[in-house]
Amino acid sequence: MRLRDLAGAALVVPPPQRPHRIALERALRAAGVEWSVAVEAEGWPLTLHFVSLGLGLAVVNGCVTPTAGLVSRPLADLPDIPYYAFHRPGALDDPRVADLLTRTRTHLASPRRHDQAGWRWL
Repeated sequence: MRLRDLAGAALVVPPPQRPHRIALERALRAAGVEWSVAVEAEGWPLTLHFVSLGLGLAVVNGCVTPTAGLVSRPLADLPDIPYYAFHRPGALDDPRVADLLTRTRTHLASPRRHDQAGWRWL
């Protein structure tokens, strides 16, 4: 899918000051895509709920799992979003922290990551 496929859509979006909304608005504006706000929602669970009610479409991060009855499609022309893991010095002595960082690094390095990461619309 491309941003142009969202032309004319009513979208479920975060409030205007949220980073996801800012990035989405910039991308849609740069692509010349006209859209409208169906409803503003704070957080993925509420966003998914409003989409499931049929109030509009939503653009979500690739880590968001659609709830029953929803289908997601990857959006190809949005920028990658970097994520960072910070920890206290010595935190890797805790096996839970070390395991979390190892799992994160393994996931990010996996070939399947490209199927799961990025932006999607519901």
